[in-house]
Amino acid sequence: MGIVLTISPHGRLLVLASEPPSPDDPFCERIPEAFAKSQANGLLSLATSELTSALPPEFVWARNFASRYLTRLCHEPETAGTSELRPTPVPEPGDLAAMAQSAPPMRGLEYLQASLLADWWSDLDGLVRAEVRESGRNVQDYLHQLNPAWRAVGRVTVSQHR
Repeated sequence: MGIVLTISPHGRLLVLASEPPSPDDPFCERIPEAFAKSQANGLLSLATSELTSALPPEFVWARNFASRYLTRLCHEPETAGTSELRPTPVPEPGDLAAMAQSAPPMRGLEYLQASLLADWWSDLDGLVRAEVRESGRNVQDYLHQLNPAWRAVGRVTVSQHR
């Protein structure tokens, strides 16, 4: 892959080209385009559009962070049948510190702290809540539209075997 994920001294995630993009590698176009819109949009794209894509470790780590947010959002009780959402609670500082410690080697890693992850979480939450509201859908339907794999997260399914 010809792109790398870095953290700026101001704590922003940036996508940089590490080599000329390959024409057969669609990630080299989609991911930078998503992050060019906003950091939150890039994170959301990693956890939806690129959910099953083979990515370098720093992108997988960022995708896992965003997926953790979406999973927590799906488990919030007010998500059932509404497009109006309260903010999704930020994980505890200890959990955020553990997430920061689990980050793979990447440029700018020295800037990664629990407080920075809390800011990223809040940015992502603001984007998702705005998009859900604008879509007029509930969270489950909104996420299903982005990637069908998110449809069943947070739901309890009972099957009967005979």
